[in-house]
Amino acid sequence: LQFLYFIGQPLTYRKVTIMMRRTLVIRFFSNFTSNEVGVYHKKKVVPFKAEDVYRVVSDVAKYKEFLPYVNDSKVTRVVREGVEFEARLDVGFSLYNEGYTSKVLCRPFTEVSSEAIDSPTFSLLTSNWRFTPLDSNSCSVDFELRYTVANPLLRYPISTSISEAADLQVKSLESRCSQLYPRPLPP
Repeated sequence: LQFLYFIGQPLTYRKVTIMMRRTLVIRFFSNFTSNEVGVYHKKKVVPFKAEDVYRVVSDVAKYKEFLPYVNDSKVTRVVREGVEFEARLDVGFSLYNEGYTSKVLCRPFTEVSSEAIDSPTFSLLTSNWRFTPLDSNSCSVDFELRYTVANPLLRYPISTSISEAADLQVKSLESRCSQLYPRPLPP
């Protein structure tokens, strides 16, 4: 490594190791001060009608029946029936538990959007589901999650595991659709 130089000084193995450690520490602690918006995006073709997938996603009161980590879910206020409402979700696993309210907007059979309005952990938490029919028995599901973790102590663990949780949410949605709308077996 003697051929590498840093500010006119030859780099040794020891210097490189120290620099790498410092970089890792700086990256780790920057998670405590960063207010970056995290984004998770998934697009998937599913073998269900867009209307059926929409019905599952827009029925927030039943999330507790099929979504992992959702301990309770209920509609708390209806602004416009079937179009705009507020819902309370209690989520948790292991030592982490939280309840928050979201404002939910529905465009029947095409889109469901939500925004957390009182989360102690997230300063921003929005989700958007879009459903595009492809044929009579399948659709494209486009899911986007945007978040900013407000609590600095939770920022790193949540940021590193949120994509796994969101993947699990999409899989659970697909399983729920399979239960409610079984596909006929081929002859």
